[in-house]
Amino acid sequence: MLSTTLAAVTVTHAPGRSRDDRASAAGLRRSDTVAGVLHATLEHLHRLVRFDAAYISGTDPETTLYSRAVITEGVPGSSCAPIVHNEFHEHDVNKVAALHRAGPRGHVTTLHRATGGRPDRSPRARTVNRELGLGPELRATFSTARHCWGAMTLLRAEGDGDFTDAELSLVAGSSRLVTTRLREVTLRELARPAGPDQPCGVVTLDEQGRVVAMTDRAAELVDGLSMLPVADILLPAAVPRGAPGELHVVASLAQAQAQAQARAGRPGDGVVDLPEAVVRIPSPTHGWLTLRAECARDAGGTVVATHVVLEQSRPADVLAMVVACYDLSPREEEVLVEVVAGRGTDEIAARLVISPHTVRDHVKALFEKTGTRSRGELASHLFAVHYKPTLQLDHRPPRSAASGVSAVGR
Repeated sequence: MLSTTLAAVTVTHAPGRSRDDRASAAGLRRSDTVAGVLHATLEHLHRLVRFDAAYISGTDPETTLYSRAVITEGVPGSSCAPIVHNEFHEHDVNKVAALHRAGPRGHVTTLHRATGGRPDRSPRARTVNRELGLGPELRATFSTARHCWGAMTLLRAEGDGDFTDAELSLVAGSSRLVTTRLREVTLRELARPAGPDQPCGVVTLDEQGRVVAMTDRAAELVDGLSMLPVADILLPAAVPRGAPGELHVVASLAQAQAQAQARAGRPGDGVVDLPEAVVRIPSPTHGWLTLRAECARDAGGTVVATHVVLEQSRPADVLAMVVACYDLSPREEEVLVEVVAGRGTDEIAARLVISPHTVRDHVKALFEKTGTRSRGELASHLFAVHYKPTLQLDHRPPRSAASGVSAVGR
């Protein structure tokens, strides 16, 4: 069987911490859903660091978009919409994608530090936090070197002191365990059998972000989403329920991309800091879903609508998630694609312009990370069991061995 337990992570507690602290960390290890992991994370951190309010969510590991089980504490759910708007539409510090890219030392920081002691320079501090009576803000991502599995904001009442270096260290130490648990839980969810192929659905939003139309299939898929509703007031009466957060997040990002392109004057330019408007999420009734958003323009180039396509996740989408769960290196990912395609060591070496010995080393590393013992078991349990009928691999070999350049998988 494919292993769904990743490398163990040890959380180091500060001297004098109680048995309750260790018990709360144990509770985190026992949680078997993303929501459970996130709830246990807040419970654990309450024993380590003082805070009055929090936002915490799982994210798509590649695009960093909020995508799983948003949990709020001490703040109204309605505050999620301005947080999403700030993330994509406003220039600010400590955004999720930027924190993730900052590397291990930058995954956890505070607004006070990021603004040089002038938090009022942050639009988020002025327009969201202050209106809620909140001041000091700590933000963190649950990241590996290549992927972001979640994001968290801890806040204190306005007028309180900022989070200390020692408190940041405690949060950073706990974040490593949280990251591992989110990867393990996601891997377990990916092991569920995929349902029968179904048609995609389309949701259309106007230029104000209001849902104006959706296909019957989209209505079925939207009903299976569960993230916190953040756009209830924008829906026409004909739509029976609030727009779930997953839909709002991906549409808001597409709109931000379109606005950035318009400012740059050329479609496709000027969106350097924005991730792709794609998110993959598990549905309790429809397996894994992929949401993709894109804006439509009129003849004059003005955005008039945003279309969100909801579909069952394609094999390539699932492959990318599995690879992310195991935190494979880029080269390990290339070798994995070749192994799944059934190629032998010498052929893989020729296609990737590496030695057969190096191929064998990477295959051994794949076995260790995935808990498998043979190439057949690796291919079978990772992909063929659920996705063999439609599995398509997108890996192109170098143009010639003499070029010394290898194509990157996916």
